[in-house]
Amino acid sequence: MAEPAEQLNIVDVADPKAGRTWQCVNYDNVVHVPREAWRQRWPNFPPEEVRCRGTGAICVAVDLLDGLQRMRGRLGGKPMVLRSVYRSARHNRRVGGARQSRHLISTGADVAMANWNPGHFEAAARAEGFKGFGYYRHKGFMHIDLGPARSWGRPWPANDNVDFAPEASVKPIARSRTILGAATAAVATAAQQAVTHVAEVAPEAEAALREQQDNLLLLGVPIEWIGSVLAVLAVIGAGLAIWARVDDRRQGRN
Repeated sequence: MAEPAEQLNIVDVADPKAGRTWQCVNYDNVVHVPREAWRQRWPNFPPEEVRCRGTGAICVAVDLLDGLQRMRGRLGGKPMVLRSVYRSARHNRRVGGARQSRHLISTGADVAMANWNPGHFEAAARAEGFKGFGYYRHKGFMHIDLGPARSWGRPWPANDNVDFAPEASVKPIARSRTILGAATAAVATAAQQAVTHVAEVAPEAEAALREQQDNLLLLGVPIEWIGSVLAVLAVIGAGLAIWARVDDRRQGRN
């Protein structure tokens, strides 16, 4: 006689933000999940895809997994790439998530838009009961959750003729504010150090450089000023990089 299949461990988890409880499939590590029972209910979303990336634990709302599975069928069976689903409180702090992030239960998922028309994807999500939407165009993914109803970020431009939304809604690397700021800081710092080295280690080179100021289009600026200007540029570049990261974090509030 065949042994009965192992059942999934489902527990009630309180959600103070929504004022309700959710039934969540819960394991302290993904290795303890009964594979056959999981596969029968969510065949297209293995537990490894929804686990906490920091601890390997799983605490995911059954309604979220059911909704994702229905969405996949509604959208023709095309695979979804899940960037993030469950996060432990510790891992959520480590990645800079919001204090009441929907990933902590989890009733939310971050889905890559590389192979989706974002408008079609969002319409399917709304049809399956998802209410919260975060648009991370610069990072190439959309956050969806079971509520409360809200949205943040800038939606992708409407384009019904696009079947595949390019992952590179991320800005081209040459135009990235963060990289531009960091590169400015690095180049200016290196140049400032080079000028300092010339002044301190090679006085004869400094003297030659002073003689060539007009040829180098320095417009008679004293050599001491060059190091100061480059130091200021380094600070501005570092500030730009920091501002860009803070601004990106501000726009992403999931």
